[in-house]
Amino acid sequence: MQETASRRAEAWAAVERSLNSRLQEAEAKAAAAEEKERSINERLSQTLSRINVLEAQISCLRAEQTQLTRSLEKERQKAAEHRQEYLALKEEADTHEGHVKQLEEEIRELRRKHKEELQDALSHQELLQQVVCHY
Repeated sequence: MQETASRRAEAWAAVERSLNSRLQEAEAKAAAAEEKERSINERLSQTLSRINVLEAQISCLRAEQTQLTRSLEKERQKAAEHRQEYLALKEEADTHEGHVKQLEEEIRELRRKHKEELQDALSHQELLQQVVCHY
């Protein structure tokens, strides 16, 4: 009976050593898992922080894009208004240019007529002088 008890004690000691070994392995794995979880949580926290920063940047960029779009539309509108003004002024200038050409032509015609009338008057004066000189 003593032998059986001794064997049982040795068997229980072996089981206890095996269980203690497994417990140490499990505790080591748990500690490694906890360290891994802490590392993952830290990386997750950093990633979430980076996401928040990027979302804030996106929000700012969207606001800037909206402002630039509005400014661009205003500039396009001004450009369209300036184009209309330019076209109206160009049309007016073309009209004035046509009128100037017409007036220049009238001036040339009046000068030509004036020159003819002057020559006629000079010819008439010469004839009168000749007639006066003969009498």
